[in-house]
Amino acid sequence: MTNNQITVAVERIRGKVTPTHLQSLRESMREAEDGCMDVIMAMPLKSKGVALALALLLGGVGAGRFYVGDKGIAIGRIIMSVLTGVLSFVPILGFILAIASLIWIIVDSVLVFRRVSEKNYLELTGYLAQHKKKSGGAK
Repeated sequence: MTNNQITVAVERIRGKVTPTHLQSLRESMREAEDGCMDVIMAMPLKSKGVALALALLLGGVGAGRFYVGDKGIAIGRIIMSVLTGVLSFVPILGFILAIASLIWIIVDSVLVFRRVSEKNYLELTGYLAQHKKKSGGAK
């Protein structure tokens, strides 16, 4: 990719990955084939804001985790919510489960927010690794 293409691509993905990941991606883009620009610009990267909103507002049903593709943890969130609802009539156990579920939602919201950067980085590096320029100038 040319320097201009790299600059445009970096501006598009800024904020969707960590600054450390951004520097690593910049290096990978230098080694990528010229035709990669269009795919990178069209790649549907996850939004940290959407992930955080889903995790906070619909964390009980694992919406943030489903958004980032962590289906196992999302199903765990659903099971915890069902157990909390079913056992809410048991005085002390229901209260303990409700507190645990609330803590899990708050902690998981932070983890989902961080996971989005990692997920975007992995998707981009996976694509760029498959489209490295061939050595010797041949494509």
